[in-house]
Amino acid sequence: MRFRVAIGLFGVVVIVLLAMAIATCLVARGPRMQKVADCTNSTLRVELSVATDRNYNFVIAIPQSRSGHLSFGGEIEISKGTQSRAISISSQDITPCDGVKQMDCYLLTWSPTNRSKVNDFMIRGQKYDLTIQFSEMPPQGSSIWLRSLGRVCPGFP
Repeated sequence: MRFRVAIGLFGVVVIVLLAMAIATCLVARGPRMQKVADCTNSTLRVELSVATDRNYNFVIAIPQSRSGHLSFGGEIEISKGTQSRAISISSQDITPCDGVKQMDCYLLTWSPTNRSKVNDFMIRGQKYDLTIQFSEMPPQGSSIWLRSLGRVCPGFP
């Protein structure tokens, strides 16, 4: 009899914990990073499928092993059909952030003007053509990422 009660209580506890985990996954959101491109040359063209919710920012990840002053500049153009948005990027207008392990990460679109250009244009579930042009290249080994708000649970988009 005690064994049945123990098994029943264990089942109830498991169900409650599972329900709490699912509810947290549906509500809790946090930053998600989606790699866009490695900075291998001065002009990069990629197709970006946006998988997460708004609060988008482009991020540059730079190797921690770099030496010297950080200096780069250019533009990100986001296009869909006949519409596009151009965003100037520069090492003079970056904000440090967390993101990619073993890399120094900086928000490229933290300024209100750039942030609104990105967030007013991009929508979850859509594909965009990106052209990233550097007038001054970032350090070798750098990459561009899309940082967005997404569910914090594995297995959920």
